[in-house]
Amino acid sequence: MGVRRLAVSLCLMSAIGASLFFASQRWLTQAWAHLAMHPDILRALEGAMSNQRELAKLDPEREDVYRKQFEEARALAAHLEIFRTSRDAIVWRYEAILLSLFGVNLLLVVSIQLLFQRRLDQRLGRLRTSIETLAAGEPVVPNRPRKDTIGIVERMVEDASRLIGARLRQLRMLESWQESSRRLAHEIRTPLTAIYLDLARIHKILDRLGPGDKAEAGRCLESVQEELRRLGEFADQFASFAKIGKPRLRNENLAAFLEEFVKDYAAVWPNVSLTVRESDRPGSVVSVDRRMVRQVLVNLCSNSAAAIGPEGGRITVAVFGERNAVWVVVEDTGPGIPDTVRARIFEPYVTTKPVGEGMGLGLAISKKIMLDHEGDLELARTGSSGTTFRLRFKKD
Repeated sequence: MGVRRLAVSLCLMSAIGASLFFASQRWLTQAWAHLAMHPDILRALEGAMSNQRELAKLDPEREDVYRKQFEEARALAAHLEIFRTSRDAIVWRYEAILLSLFGVNLLLVVSIQLLFQRRLDQRLGRLRTSIETLAAGEPVVPNRPRKDTIGIVERMVEDASRLIGARLRQLRMLESWQESSRRLAHEIRTPLTAIYLDLARIHKILDRLGPGDKAEAGRCLESVQEELRRLGEFADQFASFAKIGKPRLRNENLAAFLEEFVKDYAAVWPNVSLTVRESDRPGSVVSVDRRMVRQVLVNLCSNSAAAIGPEGGRITVAVFGERNAVWVVVEDTGPGIPDTVRARIFEPYVTTKPVGEGMGLGLAISKKIMLDHEGDLELARTGSSGTTFRLRFKKD
């Protein structure tokens, strides 16, 4: 409601209230005025004065007492006579004072209400602007915190803005890395193709060499081919990161999906025991891309198995539901993630593996997949007792 409409409404309500109050007060004052001027009261006072004179004659010893009572009755009669002659003026003055006080109070209440409504409209306007800014994907400027309902909504909008801003930054960063990976994969694959063609021609030339030279050249070529194979794998990883598509969603029961995953992949990592923790099945149906989510789980379990090493350990997966989300948890008993890379663990090319054993794209790809699902991938905890990752899926 606008300030002008509120002012009109308050004025109308005040006028109605004042009219009702004035009418009720007039009815009450008129009743008491009529009661005070009742003829029986005047006759009673005149009779009392006459009695006092008679008593003074009959009892001379108490004449002073009777005279005093007579004077009091006569003064009261005089007051009543004055009230009778000036009754209308007294009632009008009383009503004027009463209405003035009532008007001052109403004016004060209306002024306070208008001031409060103006500030409320300003805060609602800022809140509306914040929501529009949030809908446009822009950061929301924090306001001074309040503890009322609007303040709670403002904090919710600010929290949502921070969360959306963080996800947008992550998506933009991953998309920029994807573009770089696409270009890098293209630049690597082009000379690789030419090198493979040249190697094929060299093999044909080697067939014309002597046995000794041929064996030595063959060993050199095998070494070159091995390095080219590794370089090709790196190019494939770049390409896979660059070609992450949009998820093709369909409803899946994540509890059943995890049981199927553990059954299919239990033997893939022989140094770990892959198990699924019992969880409540109701509420675990969400829209996901099975292939992509399976890739996320494979990436996480592969990293855990590599971190656990040959001494062996355990990887546990579980699912649990909340009001607005479903979580999949992946826990391991590995040595944990070093402090030096924890803050950057989801950035591309950040890895704890030795040089040549990984490019650090698995978690970046997994993060991008979960963000494309309108969910998230979080590092819940890590330490000497193990590491826990959480996958959050939005409920439909």
